Amino acid sequence: MDISRETDYALRMVAALINHPGNNPSVRSVAEEFGIPYSFARSIQHSLVEAGVIVSTRGAHGGMYLAIDPDQVTLLDFVQMLQGPVLLSACETCGENGEDCPRKPYCTYDPIWTFAQDNLRKCLSSFTLREAANGIGPARLRELSNKELGVLDFKKEDTPEDDSDDEVADRIQVL
Repeated sequence: MDISRETDYALRMVAALINHPGNNPSVRSVAEEFGIPYSFARSIQHSLVEAGVIVSTRGAHGGMYLAIDPDQVTLLDFVQMLQGPVLLSACETCGENGEDCPRKPYCTYDPIWTFAQDNLRKCLSSFTLREAANGIGPARLRELSNKELGVLDFKKEDTPEDDSDDEVADRIQVL
């Protein structure tokens, strides 16, 4: 699963609207501020309007403004608006008529891909657009990984008894 360049630039454009409410910047000014080629920014603007994320008006007092509440829309929602479902593998869609892969019931890798995909979705749904636009610090990431997400949240009985807590913590990676 790749975050496309279009989605990355769209997030930057939306961040400009979130961080400067009431400013209603033009596509050209946002494109210049974030180093986005103007023609690509216009295409992204069109995608954002079609997705119902922004409203764009022309004229001397025109510009772009948010049509959504950035405190209610998560990064997962946003990515799916622009790119479709978040999938790490084709296991959920490679079967006949877009169904699950026919090998899924006996595939040894499916539980791993499913675990990773579920945690990616859980992670992206844990951040609102406003949080992401304002920057997520290391403390917030630790808080999410330890409490809310539970990603790779090992129980003491799941680790060898001779490991110290520091050794176990070294093996736990934050997504």
